[in-house]
Amino acid sequence: MIGSTISHYKIVRKLGEGGMGIVYRAEDTTLHRPVVLKFLTQQGLSDETARMRFAQEARAAANLNHPHIATIYEYNEPSGPSDATPFIAMEYVEGETLKEKIERGRFSVAETIDIIRQVASGLQEAHRLKIIHRDIKPANIIIKNDGTVKILDFGVAKFLGSTKITAVDKIVGSFAYMSPEQIRGEEVDGRTDIWALGVVLFEMLTQQLPFKGDYPPAVMYSITHEETTDLAEIRTDIPDSLLRLFHACVEKDPAERPNSIEEVLSMLSGRVQRRRFAFPKPRAVRRGIVVTLAVLAVGGIIWYAGSKFSSSAPQEPPGKLRIAVLQFENTMNQPETAEWGATLQTLFVNGLSVEGLAVVDPQSFNELLRSSLGTEHPVAEKDLKKINSAAGLSLAIDGVIAKSPDGYRIQAKVVDPANGEVTFSREAPASTEANLPSAVEGLTTQILDFFQVRALISGKNKDLSPWFAYKTQNIAALKAFIQASKYIYRVEAGGEKYLRSAIELDSLFVSPRIWLISTLIGHGQPDSAKAHYAFLLRHHQTSTPFEQAMIDWAGAYIDGNVSQQAQHLQTALEFSPGNNILLFNLARVKFIMEDYPGAIRALEPATGARWHYSPAYYLEASCYNNLKEYARARDILEGAMGIEPVYRGNYSFLATIYFRDKDTAHSSNYEKQFILRSREHGDSLK
Repeated sequence: MIGSTISHYKIVRKLGEGGMGIVYRAEDTTLHRPVVLKFLTQQGLSDETARMRFAQEARAAANLNHPHIATIYEYNEPSGPSDATPFIAMEYVEGETLKEKIERGRFSVAETIDIIRQVASGLQEAHRLKIIHRDIKPANIIIKNDGTVKILDFGVAKFLGSTKITAVDKIVGSFAYMSPEQIRGEEVDGRTDIWALGVVLFEMLTQQLPFKGDYPPAVMYSITHEETTDLAEIRTDIPDSLLRLFHACVEKDPAERPNSIEEVLSMLSGRVQRRRFAFPKPRAVRRGIVVTLAVLAVGGIIWYAGSKFSSSAPQEPPGKLRIAVLQFENTMNQPETAEWGATLQTLFVNGLSVEGLAVVDPQSFNELLRSSLGTEHPVAEKDLKKINSAAGLSLAIDGVIAKSPDGYRIQAKVVDPANGEVTFSREAPASTEANLPSAVEGLTTQILDFFQVRALISGKNKDLSPWFAYKTQNIAALKAFIQASKYIYRVEAGGEKYLRSAIELDSLFVSPRIWLISTLIGHGQPDSAKAHYAFLLRHHQTSTPFEQAMIDWAGAYIDGNVSQQAQHLQTALEFSPGNNILLFNLARVKFIMEDYPGAIRALEPATGARWHYSPAYYLEASCYNNLKEYARARDILEGAMGIEPVYRGNYSFLATIYFRDKDTAHSSNYEKQFILRSREHGDSLK
């Protein structure tokens, strides 16, 4: 196309290309001035929505005549299929983008104020004409050689009150600068440009983004759920008026932001100081998954605590509904959705783990399904009756993931496990994996509404207001946490980096921090463990009751206070009834206190259901061994040989038992296996 002439414009060179548009530098052969021509790509030409948005951009920007907005000269709309492709001719601005300038270094306070004031002035004119930009970012702001600022690219601009032409659930704009309401796909107004202006201000001053993440879903979650990085901690030379403006612009609730660009300009000049924009704000602790883990070393017993359910009789306080969530059935054979069933199971457990409900843990419940039905994957409603006597459920949540024209469809069903009857069912769309938390949040809200009505009718619980104090999880952090648990359940190293990753993705995610505390103690790093515990203590009062119990347990564990550990574990079990690993944890404490019968009673529900965790049988055998029931200890360990991966301590224990029985053949065999497994783990046997 370079060198060709379209209409009265001669194409000189290509300036850039995006997903839907190509931009060229051209010469106006009539008026002899440089211009920018913007064309749709072939993909855009075949997309009716893109063509409509392209025309909308021209109409939006053509109405704007302002020194800080690039001028639209012409919009060429083809009148027939044989005509040239549509294009927009606009002012060519000689200069450098703000993005390029930021990459070279941080701006001074004075430079920042000057540029932000010019951008705000241009947006003020656009908003006056009821046009919102929706994609304010450094790449769309150009600075001329004389310092004049121009706003470019009204490609996702929208007239207030106009018909929405973007596809359902499709987000427009650049994710790092999107407002929370824009990410959620809600209707937006001028306050979404104010949000983006605050992000740009922060980036100019710091060369960083205020909401962080390694990839788009993590950043989007940070924007919608987390507090911003504290600007005052990065730079100490920022005046209070500018700090106040930044925090005002990035309020998550649009109603808490400045109401207009005029107010932004007033705050920029220091004429307005809003008391409601205090900073920094305390962070609200979000609900972590109601699953915790401990990694301890006690007399050779390496143990883990952090799951929820076994086949024991219900232990929740009277009046609580006991709920189990199954893995959702995935009806699609797609690699990108292969783990969605397990992810949704965990997200629903998280969303429903509120005060007033006793929700069983997915890992332990899956163990029960596998031991009872031979599978931990979705089961038919009728199969629930087979395990209901052991599980003692009030209700179960089952579901299906299916393809839909707009992406995917998540169906959640509330099932009566006594008869397999579906008593409640709702659906929610999810265009991508990043949409799963918001889909689950909407569905759990409806399910909790249903439970409230059910409970009020039955008179089981009159005060259900605490049910609604819950949040969804950062899905990337959630997946990292699940990955860590896989290593831990295999009794393998490697889980710690995933725990740290989960915390980095979501610093207020309580559970992986508790798991990490126990790991650090096991590695002889008490100071690091205490630092994480101090962080949890700062958020103790706003945590869930279960989390509070486990935070208290972490403190008692750091101090080595076994009696308090037992007390806090009993409290946690009220909110996570039959939790296999909490029970294992309790058994470990009782073992230390030399209450061997008590430890056995705590373990029996898990080991009796053939819990797929080999160290549990080591602990149970240790109890019988100390009670001098050697044959029982041997039988337990022999019976656990089929549970992979076999905990290597079981080999050493059996070698000792058989040596005591003078059975040198068996003793030698198990000793060899112990040595082999130890070498596989890289342990020195000197």
